Amino acid sequence: MIKSAGQDPESLIEGRKPNYHLSLPVAQDTSQEIAYSAKRGLLKHTLSQILLDALETHKGLARNQIDELLKPALPSVLNEQQKKNKVMNLLSDLRRRKKIVNTGTNYEPMWKLHS
Repeated sequence: MIKSAGQDPESLIEGRKPNYHLSLPVAQDTSQEIAYSAKRGLLKHTLSQILLDALETHKGLARNQIDELLKPALPSVLNEQQKKNKVMNLLSDLRRRKKIVNTGTNYEPMWKLHS
């Protein structure tokens, strides 16, 4: 049962306007864990590990392949452009940390593990 008395109303929801969704405790109390997980998506380190594992297995992936790999794991509340930006930010972060390198061009990127 959800208890709102004495509980901060902001702790009942998560997200940014206009994409609010139930918080984890509320989702668990109302048996909506799957919907919560789908809306929230996977954590950044989990997405990074999925990508690094795929790059190790396949010895390199094109950007469109990376998008295809990661988009199903991204939050469902994001539109296509936001998902593309999230993947771009993940790639940039891994590149800055010297985990991956782009061996292609800006127009046809080919991402590989940094040697």
